[in-house]
Amino acid sequence: MEEVCLREPAYTSSFPISVSVPRMVSSYGQHAEGNKVPLQELEQALVKGLAYVAREWQPARQATSRDDPIARFLCDCIVDAFYADQGLLALRPHNGLNDHLQI
Repeated sequence: MEEVCLREPAYTSSFPISVSVPRMVSSYGQHAEGNKVPLQELEQALVKGLAYVAREWQPARQATSRDDPIARFLCDCIVDAFYADQGLLALRPHNGLNDHLQI
């Protein structure tokens, strides 16, 4: 996000994101990994992740009825990080610009 904002500072105000957290939680809860964690924890992870995104993407807000592919991508990233933190995905943190991500 920082790279996008550095290149085009007005980008986030031109393309506000909109997320229905309950709808996202319901969707992720149907995935194999989503069945392994309490839905309340998944919801908390999404809320915290979206709060982080909203710091840089000021118009981030909740709930419209239409699907937002950028919001879905951001939620996918948040949920992947949550699943990795829970040990459900075999991901490790990247340790520097010269290292390769090992999966």
